Parts: sequence; structure tokens; C-alpha cells
Amino acid sequence: MTRTLDPKKRKRIRETAISLFYRHGIENVSMAQIAREAGLAKGTGYLYFPSRKELLEDLFLYSRDRCMEACDRDLEEEPTACGKLKRRIRNMLVWHRDYPQEAWMQRAFNIPPSMKRDNYERMSPHYLAERQIIEAGVKAGEIKDLPIELSCEMLFSAVGGVIRYVNLCPGVLEDEAMLDIVLTVMLEGIAKVDK
Repeated sequence: MTRTLDPKKRKRIRETAISLFYRHGIENVSMAQIAREAGLAKGTGYLYFPSRKELLEDLFLYSRDRCMEACDRDLEEEPTACGKLKRRIRNMLVWHRDYPQEAWMQRAFNIPPSMKRDNYERMSPHYLAERQIIEAGVKAGEIKDLPIELSCEMLFSAVGGVIRYVNLCPGVLEDEAMLDIVLTVMLEGIAKVDK
């Protein structure tokens, strides 16, 4: 007979683990600590996540998927590739500010695909979403016709830098004019400029 697991307990374990990892670091938190902090019996976590590795993978995918949902919000309202990229990046920055623990969890495993090939598949939804927008922009004559991997890496690097800056100076997200300048400058490396 298969045991039915309580989704509320799974959620509690996930939220507790993210919080503990964020505060103490992944290496410094045990499954027993997570269970204790979540108010569960010591072995309960293993019913939901048979190993620490599976818990970490779940937390990464959960955080990545929440970020993807936020990034894709209202993209259809933007008629151009550069507009879509700006909206996507703005959404990502706001998500990082509003969900710092989940953002930290995602960053703990996020290495650009070019640097670590086995991580490509895990980050591929972000990479592929931006790649598709860039490819559409190239076809529309809006984005420079550079090697696609180069354009993606340029964008990913710029986004990483802006995320680090926003973590240090979150007020930039409240200044719409400044944020628009930041996003415009970030895209200048790949966007075509009318002369």
C-alpha cells in the first residue's frame, strides 16, 4: 500500500530548508535540523526527500521555476524583442528583491551554461527563453546578428552584474527612470543602434 504524503508538510520542509540554507549555508544544515525547525519528526524529511541531494535538487528547481514564472509575467504586452528582454529582466530583478531566499537558492547552483555544461540543462528554461527572444530580435533586425551564444553570454553576464548591484542598492528598483537607463545600457551590447 502506497503511503499518501501531505503536501503541506512537503511545503513546510521546503520553506524551512530554504530559510535555513539562506541563513547558515548549505553545508552547515542537516536534514535533522530541517525536520526539527519544521516541527517534524527527525525522519519525516526523508519520506518527502529520500536524500539531501534530492532535497537540494527540488529546492533549486522550485526556485528556478518560481523565477521563470515571474520573469515571463506580461511579456506578451511588449511588441519588440528588446522590450521583452527589458520586461523579463525587470521582472527578474523585482523577483530577486521580493524573494531573496529563493533567489539565493537559485544562485547557489547557477553557473552560466558556457562555464559548466552539466548545469546547462538545469538552467535551460532561462537560457532558452532569452535565446528565443534574441533570435526573434535578430530576425526582426532589432538585435545584432552576432553568434547567438555570444549574445546570450553577454546578456547573462550583464544581468548577473545588475542583480549583484540591485542586491547592494535595492532602491534602484524604485527609481523607474534609473532602472530604465540601467536596462537600456545593459541591452546596448546586443541591440542594433539606428544611426
